[in-house]
Amino acid sequence: MQLGDQFESIQAARDAIKRFILDQGESFEVEKSDKKRFTVVCKERCGFRILAAKSTKDVVSISRFKPHTCSPAVHYNNTQAHSVAYLIEHHCASIIDNRNITAAQIRSNERLWFSNSISYRQAYRTIQAVHAEMYSNEAESFAKFPAYEQRFRAADPVNYYKIKKHKDTSNFQAAFFALAGLRLAHLSMRSFIGVDSTHTSSRFRMTLLITSRIDVNSETLLLA
Repeated sequence: MQLGDQFESIQAARDAIKRFILDQGESFEVEKSDKKRFTVVCKERCGFRILAAKSTKDVVSISRFKPHTCSPAVHYNNTQAHSVAYLIEHHCASIIDNRNITAAQIRSNERLWFSNSISYRQAYRTIQAVHAEMYSNEAESFAKFPAYEQRFRAADPVNYYKIKKHKDTSNFQAAFFALAGLRLAHLSMRSFIGVDSTHTSSRFRMTLLITSRIDVNSETLLLA
């Protein structure tokens, strides 16, 4: 990062400035942050300052840049470098590649790769944050079924769906969807129906079922 660097928005400049400082192993304090300006300074007031401002032409650029002149000891064990938002970018690829990676491994990688000592809790939260981004929240996604049901039927009245709820709690239990085109296609298929299933390794331990048939070209076609 240097004087004159441009960004598409103040938010983009804010994120880039924070990332740059933390990657340097340094710390900062936000002096001003609004829709037109973002300024960071040194906690010890050594003269360090980075200012990103929006011009009258709506161009966001670095208009002031002065590096740290204080002792490196000032930045030792900087808690800003322990934030999940910062750690996610370091370990997202590792967690996606190995979803069973442990917090201890994350701590070790962070120490070896970035010379940053983080707590077990922060490593664990980083893993959970990446998992949430990968798999979303299943409990919340169940609540989206009624809206999806309406859109599914609106797309084609012949589309078939069935959603089963618990009779007492109305909690989601099961769902079945079959597209109209696939339902009609089965008339020209061979008289063979295959059903396969897989168990999810998520919180709710659900089962995904797939039904298929073989068409006239000996290809497998999904039914439901």
